[in-house]
Amino acid sequence: MGERSKLSVKECGFQTRTTSVLRKAVAVLICFWTVWILCACSSPQDSEQESPGDPMGKVEKVDGDVLVLRPGARETVHLHPGDPLFGGDVVSTEGGGAVELRLSENSVLSLASGSSLRINRSLADGLGAPSVFLQRGRLILVTRQAGQPSGFRLETFHVGVLCKAAELEVGVAEDLGLLLCVRKGEARVEGAVGRISLAERQETEVDFLERVHEARQLKDRSEADWAAWMAARFRNLPTKMPELVAKMDRFLKETATQRLEVRTELDRRALEIEALVRSLGEDADQAEAAGHKDSMKKLRGLARLQAESLVHLRHLGTRTELLLLEADRLRRRSQALKKELGERHFPLEEYLRLLIEGGKPLARALSEERSYLAAQSQQWKAAVQAAGGLPPEQEEKTLSEAPAKASRDEKGESAQGKAKAGSVSNTKGSKASAAKSSVRPKPTEKAKTGPGQEASTKAQQKRSSGGKTSSGGSSSKNKQGSSTKKENPNRPKGSGP
Repeated sequence: MGERSKLSVKECGFQTRTTSVLRKAVAVLICFWTVWILCACSSPQDSEQESPGDPMGKVEKVDGDVLVLRPGARETVHLHPGDPLFGGDVVSTEGGGAVELRLSENSVLSLASGSSLRINRSLADGLGAPSVFLQRGRLILVTRQAGQPSGFRLETFHVGVLCKAAELEVGVAEDLGLLLCVRKGEARVEGAVGRISLAERQETEVDFLERVHEARQLKDRSEADWAAWMAARFRNLPTKMPELVAKMDRFLKETATQRLEVRTELDRRALEIEALVRSLGEDADQAEAAGHKDSMKKLRGLARLQAESLVHLRHLGTRTELLLLEADRLRRRSQALKKELGERHFPLEEYLRLLIEGGKPLARALSEERSYLAAQSQQWKAAVQAAGGLPPEQEEKTLSEAPAKASRDEKGESAQGKAKAGSVSNTKGSKASAAKSSVRPKPTEKAKTGPGQEASTKAQQKRSSGGKTSSGGSSSKNKQGSSTKKENPNRPKGSGP
């Protein structure tokens, strides 16, 4: 009996231990399934936050394998004719294919094999021209002016190209060097160090973060010629790689500083716009008041500067994100070129690794910045509606310099702006820009002799006072007023910003 009682006690202890283990296992499984369900429920919300919005274009033709990476997705999918295109899509033909895309019903882009292109997100209706970011490869762009007064903007890491009713061919090599050919129409190239206007049948070549070369006569290049240009750039990559990596590191730091400066200006100007809109709303019954027209003019000027800064901030964010991806791709290139690099391989490998590791925390900041851009764009749209719309622009500002210098213009440094405008018209090799500068004074005289003499009297008063205004209206107000007088005769009425 004693032995049986001992066995029964042992069996009871074993059963209690097994039941406790089973209970713990069941509890763990319940926790696991709860976490899995929560993750499954939260994933659609994340996808909604990354929703691309309305289509910005569609695929016209596809030859071979063409892939696209959607915003918020982790895997690429194949493109087919008729597929829609959204802001933030990255189209890649590195598998050997080619594709023809149509954007905004006015621009057709043909992407050659071995290329990568990102479609820029739209900020708000009427805010900025349609634009794409060419990471590398070759692109043929055909755009027409009808329905697009702002033209079309092509961006690269260090160069922006603005064109209207033109046909361009652009190549970005492995070392981020650029070759731009204007077949028809004209285009303006604006780099980190200088800018130039290109007329029909002209071309230019730009190295990464180097000065834009002068325009030269266009050379008719075949597919083999473009392949030879790309191959020559790739052969020189081992010798240029140390300098290229150092430039990328410096460029990322400068871009971060520029982003902070632009955001500060956006916040400051948003408060000023909000105050103006509030004052206009309070004086809605007194539309003919003396200061009402001046307030409306100042609001339009601030809205224009705000639009330039918003587009510039979007470009800086895209440039930062893609440059970090380019650094990772360059690291893989350095591993493949280990023999060619020799002793320089290991220092470059470590340099690139540190650069990539330091850029990882930027992902959250860039995501927050996209939300900030969306909110500021809606505020800008409301301000433009309160101002009754924007008049047509006199000329498009530079992609990389104008927004950062907008605050300087507001402080009254108009002499620097005139010097820059003169440098564009005096650029060697740009016949079209010189012709435009010689014709420009005539429309201003027509604007002064308009139906009302009020504009001419105000202009004479401004000349006599040296362009100075009261503290309520800044010097940028006078700049905006003069710019609208110059641009109205050159554009049809009712055209967008």
